[in-house]
Amino acid sequence: MSLNKKDLRDSMRRYLHTVPQETVHAEGLNAAAAAAAQLWWSYYKTVLCFLSLPHEIDTEPLLNTVLGAGKALFVPRIADRQLDFRRIDDIRGPWSNGSYGIREPFASCIRLCPSDFPALVVMPGLAFDRKGNRLGRGKGYYDTFCAKLEDLHREYRAVGFCLSTQIVPYIPTEAHDKAVDGVSAGAFGFLPRESLHAPPALLAKGQAFCL
Repeated sequence: MSLNKKDLRDSMRRYLHTVPQETVHAEGLNAAAAAAAQLWWSYYKTVLCFLSLPHEIDTEPLLNTVLGAGKALFVPRIADRQLDFRRIDDIRGPWSNGSYGIREPFASCIRLCPSDFPALVVMPGLAFDRKGNRLGRGKGYYDTFCAKLEDLHREYRAVGFCLSTQIVPYIPTEAHDKAVDGVSAGAFGFLPRESLHAPPALLAKGQAFCL
């Protein structure tokens, strides 16, 4: 069955609300370890990462890993309908209350600047497919941000960060959609874009979300 973006978003939102919190945290631990084990991990001294929502994969393990490795960590706030990344040194905050009740760094935190590149951009998503296509929440924040980085010739690597069950067979795309270079997908570990698929043994057990 082929779904459009709206139907797929609705399906994934409903599904994610059923995932136990222990799964969200356990897969966050696995995805963080998988990302840190990649050969390119040591190259990036700056990491841009989202603060997870209650029903998203837990990014706290990754944030701790970034800070523990001595890297510069930036998390987003929304300003003028755009992502505005600010540096943090403690994942406990303090945080301001942003749009839709999302935690955000205060505007007084250090802003991302050209000297912080090259950077690793860790992107959220409701789903990812085998070609690295990403289904966001429909606001276009990350697509716009990545397009701006490319216009400014900033060097970056984009990776998705999600539960293993958020890898789906196909995501419909548009010209402005930005694909990721790979996905750190919970129990599946890190899946490079060239072979972005769930391991057969796990698929056989029905652990990947199917539409």
